[in-house]
Amino acid sequence: MENGIVKEFLASRFVMPDQSKTHAHFQALAANMSSNPNQSRDSKVKSTTTIFALKSSDFAIIAADRQTSYGYYGVFSRTSTKITRLTWLSMMAMCGMCSTGDSIEEDIKTMCGTFEALYGQTLSVSGQAKYIKRLLQNWWWIILFFYELAAVPILAAFDQELGQPRIFFFEDDSFLDESKMLVGNGCGFRDVRALIKSYWRPDMTREAAVHLAVRALIHSGDESHGVSDSRFFIPTIFVINKDGHHPVDEKEIKAYVDLVRAETPALQEGLYHV
Repeated sequence: MENGIVKEFLASRFVMPDQSKTHAHFQALAANMSSNPNQSRDSKVKSTTTIFALKSSDFAIIAADRQTSYGYYGVFSRTSTKITRLTWLSMMAMCGMCSTGDSIEEDIKTMCGTFEALYGQTLSVSGQAKYIKRLLQNWWWIILFFYELAAVPILAAFDQELGQPRIFFFEDDSFLDESKMLVGNGCGFRDVRALIKSYWRPDMTREAAVHLAVRALIHSGDESHGVSDSRFFIPTIFVINKDGHHPVDEKEIKAYVDLVRAETPALQEGLYHV
């Protein structure tokens, strides 16, 4: 009787994720299933990761590694894409439980598409951030009892009304904050937060920002077992400016990977963990 009442309460107030769907967030994972035939999409599939966004005076960078974990130590995929387009001027990255992240991603993309269809213009950057906050509020009461379901996004965009890039950070309890420099999350972000801050400059060029993003992802992967090695699995990096969002070519990222390793003797000698 009590379980039935609880189920009715949850069903009446929350949109629960449909575990049978294979949404865009899982397409990259599905392509890797052939090498993981016994690992189905379930509550153990997590994006234990490094995601972050930083901004300069006229653009933002959003970056993520490629690894998705299975349980605490298993690797489900090393080729996941964790950054998704919301509008032509905004992108979101997600870490945490993939099924929760999939639901949040689907809802905010639906809202952005519906708003544009109804009003003939894109949902404002502030509107996108506030709607993501509302989606996280819906999940919070479930996460209180089942914390392993938590998923946390970051948002990077160029605000046409203000004429400047903006980056937002969220907590799993729906706390929302906007940063003037850097936002990020994931098990590997803690290891590189100070590194990014030490190299960041408010007027840095696109090339310097991409170089810094690659440097951070390399060191993050070297420090955390939950982050992919950028030497073998090229990370995902986008630049967002007044002209839209632009993927950084894999050849350019690989060139920066080689440059960072050449600049860092400890990485060359395999001594970074010592």
